[in-house]
Amino acid sequence: MVAGNVLLSKYFFTQAEKVLDYILRSEPSAMKDYSIALAVNAMGWHAGYLCMPGGKSEKYLTMAKDICESIGAYNSDVYLRSMFAISTRPGLIESQRIVNSLEKVIL
Repeated sequence: MVAGNVLLSKYFFTQAEKVLDYILRSEPSAMKDYSIALAVNAMGWHAGYLCMPGGKSEKYLTMAKDICESIGAYNSDVYLRSMFAISTRPGLIESQRIVNSLEKVIL
């Protein structure tokens, strides 16, 4: 996030999306990499702050959550932040899926 310059922030966000897309296409194992989860978690928060269209915030937060679940990182900072952001958004996305994810952590 470029402080105070929303247009430049959106430009850099778009560049980050291009890099992420390239990484995910060229390296399938990236979806099991905690560092990717860390990056897409930040992108999810920034997409929400920048009001990016197309459900990008939910997409990236869910991707971060899914990566953490696939590697068993339920107690990680990324997983907890992703779950918090997803579960406190207005109009919960796929609320049953969120409940199922929370049950994995609690049980």
